[in-house]
Amino acid sequence: MDHSHYGYSALPKRPQEPTGTSARLQAFVVLCLEHWVALPPVDSLRDPRFVGEFGSFTPDYRSWTQREYGLRIGIFRVLDALKARGIRPAIAANSVAVQRLPQLVETLNEWGCEWIGHAESASVLMHSGFRLEQQAEIIEHSLNTIVSCTGHKPLGWLSQDWGTTVETYKLLAQAGIRYTLDWTNDDQPYMLNTQPGITAIPLGAEWDDVQSQWLRNLDPRSHARLALSAFDRLRLEAIEQQRQLVFGLTLHPWVCGMSSRIGSLRQLLADMHTRPDVNWTQPADIFHNFQQNA
Repeated sequence: MDHSHYGYSALPKRPQEPTGTSARLQAFVVLCLEHWVALPPVDSLRDPRFVGEFGSFTPDYRSWTQREYGLRIGIFRVLDALKARGIRPAIAANSVAVQRLPQLVETLNEWGCEWIGHAESASVLMHSGFRLEQQAEIIEHSLNTIVSCTGHKPLGWLSQDWGTTVETYKLLAQAGIRYTLDWTNDDQPYMLNTQPGITAIPLGAEWDDVQSQWLRNLDPRSHARLALSAFDRLRLEAIEQQRQLVFGLTLHPWVCGMSSRIGSLRQLLADMHTRPDVNWTQPADIFHNFQQNA
């Protein structure tokens, strides 16, 4: 290991579930509620793969209006698709987004969705150039804004575009975060080496809709087949190995909420809903269950 965030743990060496318990796949959906700044700070970084058809420039109204489509139109298609299958998502929210979108916040609160910290905006990526004080301020401001706008303090954190530094998890622990969805290196929750401890809950980047459809150019049907294949494999392994495994699906309304893509998402959710031996839940419930049984 070239870092000390966690220790190595081989799955075959881990204990199985006690005889008689239900070793089922624990599945959840994360819906990202994000904001893009028209004129971001000059020294800000974002994922360099997000380049519009006409290049990368500022202000990029063409690209940003497409993102905004997800918040004005696409998200309601996604919510309808999830409600049709009885799947209540957790919401990874930029702090600027919850300030801008009180009507959406009210809708999601009425549904009882869990809120997850997701930094301030999609235009500012956390990186090693940030001073420790800057990082702590972003985390604190993001969480406090979610509390003030939603009435709920997040237990969990998903870094915007996986932007982190070596200090991020220490700062998150100090801010009261108890689990993160940043680490994609396991099929079960495990503990990070922070004080107090933070639980890493798997959220597969392999079938994230942005990573698959937007950045790897999979068509929506191919993405749905890929996600369903992973879902079925984990479901069968949970039963065969007698272990509680985790499947998390990340959705962005500006991708899967498009009229040209929503049909494939609806079919994916319908197919997953027919599978037995699956517990549809939310990350906070997985965290609490892991803490009780670790």
